[in-house]
Amino acid sequence: MLVQIHPYPDELVISMVARYHMYSGRAGVKESLRDVYGLDSVRPSLHLPSHLQRLSESGCFGVSARTLVYEHTLFPYYAPFLKPEMAAHVMNDMLSDNSLGVHLESGLVPSRVSMPTRLVTCPACIHDDIHTHGEPYWHRAHHLPGVISCPKHKVKLYDRCPTCGIPFTGLFIQELPFPVVACPNGHSLLNTEGETRPATNRIAMDSEFILNNTPTWKSLEELRDRYVNVLYAMGMATPSGSIRQRDLFERFITYFPAELWGVIGVAQPVRDQECDWLRELVRKPRKALHPLFHILLMEFLSGDVPRFFEQNRFEPFGHGPWPCLNKAATHYMQDIVRDLTVTRCTDTGRPVGTFRCECGFVYSRRGPDRTEKDRFRYGRIKEFGPVWEEKLHTLASDGRWSLRGLARELGVDPKVITARLEKQNLSNVAPNTGEQEERERRRRRFMETLRTNPRCSRSRLKQLNYRDYQWLYRHDRDWLDCILPRPIVSGVRSERRVDWAQRDREMSVFVEQIAQCILNQPGKPVRVTVGRIGRICGKKALLEKCLDKLPLTEHVLNKYVESRSEFCKRRVDWAMAELLCERTDAAPWQIIRKAGLRTPVSQELNDYIEQRLIEAVEQRDDSRGVDDASRRIS
Repeated sequence: MLVQIHPYPDELVISMVARYHMYSGRAGVKESLRDVYGLDSVRPSLHLPSHLQRLSESGCFGVSARTLVYEHTLFPYYAPFLKPEMAAHVMNDMLSDNSLGVHLESGLVPSRVSMPTRLVTCPACIHDDIHTHGEPYWHRAHHLPGVISCPKHKVKLYDRCPTCGIPFTGLFIQELPFPVVACPNGHSLLNTEGETRPATNRIAMDSEFILNNTPTWKSLEELRDRYVNVLYAMGMATPSGSIRQRDLFERFITYFPAELWGVIGVAQPVRDQECDWLRELVRKPRKALHPLFHILLMEFLSGDVPRFFEQNRFEPFGHGPWPCLNKAATHYMQDIVRDLTVTRCTDTGRPVGTFRCECGFVYSRRGPDRTEKDRFRYGRIKEFGPVWEEKLHTLASDGRWSLRGLARELGVDPKVITARLEKQNLSNVAPNTGEQEERERRRRRFMETLRTNPRCSRSRLKQLNYRDYQWLYRHDRDWLDCILPRPIVSGVRSERRVDWAQRDREMSVFVEQIAQCILNQPGKPVRVTVGRIGRICGKKALLEKCLDKLPLTEHVLNKYVESRSEFCKRRVDWAMAELLCERTDAAPWQIIRKAGLRTPVSQELNDYIEQRLIEAVEQRDDSRGVDDASRRIS
């Protein structure tokens, strides 16, 4: 008969299965696993367990599979920082039997954050759990990456007896342990005297906040916009949204204690490194980054995560109401617009606001707004509305307005006026008598200038009668072009301004030196691209736009610039060299993880990894054979 176990608040799935095993009285772990999963080969994962649909349908815990995902796993901690489609894939893998896909798609495999491999507990929580529920259990909030203290009690978390050092569980949790109040040697585990730091306590509380609260952003693009908004207010971003990376790095590094990085298992950001996680956080989101990185950035920007949630809600167009930009309305430039719809530009990814006024005037613009002046501009007018149309009809019927005068009065281009008049069946605007007289006066004066200076060029005539020339150029250009003399075409220059052959020779040598430096630099490989070479040598525009005049340089670039496939292979070579320095062999998944490759990798790259592993084994065997032969000879 199956035992009914009721999950406790914030209890891990592995803790629920462990309690079932204890109360079921089964002789072996496999029997209990067969009860709850229908399989005896499943091992509950600490972070993102799979087979949850089976676990729910077993009837041992009385909760739905969705409740298990959101209330008893770390999925709510990772999901806000994944793209929606990726989060959906991860959740489906957790419900199904695909345990490997969960970790690959969530970004945990190539992550640069140390993941907990042992179960930990808080002595104060053990005491509270016994008082409230009659027994202790494993908490989700204690097993978040980077968390080394209890977010509730500010007490150090333990994975072993603080007195004798006996671990609570085996490495990688190969069993179903249950939290106890004393170790096998009889030492109490209720000691709460462990030392904690304010920085680690804050990370613990902020991580728990992410775990238990719904994010206030709808997409990673919106989250990145919020980062940029706050950085702009702090003077570390330009109005166009470009990040001052060096300023950000300097202030970010000084904000956190130097010893924090090793304690929480995060690599410290590196100055001027393109693939550094701090740079990637504030760039357009192209891949999943670990939640702990986001938490650290939120703390830097706002002090803590709850304040970032509440005080920095991303409003790309500020607070309403907004001004009506209808020049035909009596409320022009007044803040009366309350209807705003925000969408996202499909080309640039930037927010687009559509503002609708009660007068019928609808305009839109791209955001986010960077200055107060941005509130009073628009990108396009979507609807003019009855107030604007009526004002146009009244002015056009008056007969005293020119086309340009109407355009200035209504705040649009003259072509718009013409199109709207045709729509209103007003074929043209009544001529302005005053403007006709002005045109005739200026024509006569300019003709007199032309008559008295018959051999002058256009430029000279403009100098002699600048005011009339400019007015006619703007208002009567066709007539002016007819009466002006033919423009003088200058001869072709005999000498070239740039010696492209010399420049090509110099650039080809310079580019080759830079490419070799990139290939030979120590540490993780960096891809050789035209853009990276151009940025280093300060000639990016020249390499991108004038390469047809630099054949030698183009040849060098074709020789060194790497395709995506070539770069991936070079990363594989580097990863293998690093791993084989530490151990005698390496598995393909270890190479992929070390190289930081996206999964799943292509078949071509899989074949390359297999070939390189075969070559490494053959080389090792040959080396051993030479050593054995040398020993026999000696």
